[in-house]
Amino acid sequence: MNPTTLWFRHGRDDRDVATWIRARCGLDAPTFHWLEPTPEARLVEDESRLPDFRGVGRGALPETLPALDEARLFFPSGAAHAVVDDAGRGCQWAEFVEGNAPPTTDGWTAVTVTARDERVLLRRDLKRFGLPEGSFGGAVRVRAYHARHGLRAWRITAMEAT
Repeated sequence: MNPTTLWFRHGRDDRDVATWIRARCGLDAPTFHWLEPTPEARLVEDESRLPDFRGVGRGALPETLPALDEARLFFPSGAAHAVVDDAGRGCQWAEFVEGNAPPTTDGWTAVTVTARDERVLLRRDLKRFGLPEGSFGGAVRVRAYHARHGLRAWRITAMEAT
């Protein structure tokens, strides 16, 4: 386990989840994304999933996004998470970046954590999510960040080639 610094910030936005994540991706493209459509968007002819929609993916977001309840974006050194707010208007969001210096924008708080990498998404996991092998173009890992009182944050990253 390696000690490192995480820079956190959070807030509320009047935009819906899909609009907020589009704007966030305009700053830098995610390595991976996880998207959860609203229950209304998922109900298509008694199907529990939207046709031709993959909620888990690598790289750029799909061109067309349904209404989303939740989204997670994973970047090379951080992550962003947005959920629809309790009133159903706008969203609550949080993000973190790993590094020694704060990002250039205001509102960040530093937390010292230990980082641990764990391999994930084995063949059985891909089947569970209905994804074909090679969906992520190689092995992935979770980088988990622990502080004194337990897990503080996590993100999905590409596993470096060895």
